[in-house]
Amino acid sequence: MTRVLSEQELVRRESLQKLRDLGVDPYPADLFDVNTTSKQIKEKYKRVRN
Repeated sequence: MTRVLSEQELVRRESLQKLRDLGVDPYPADLFDVNTTSKQIKEKYKRVRN
């Protein structure tokens, strides 16, 4: 059973392949290091707000 892709899906897959061909990672999950916890953010917000 073959799935027929819509025109939009074909365009998106082509764009994705172009990015990969250029050496660009289209899903860069490691761009933002987590260096703050939600607890620290809440504490800082409380201090600034009061």
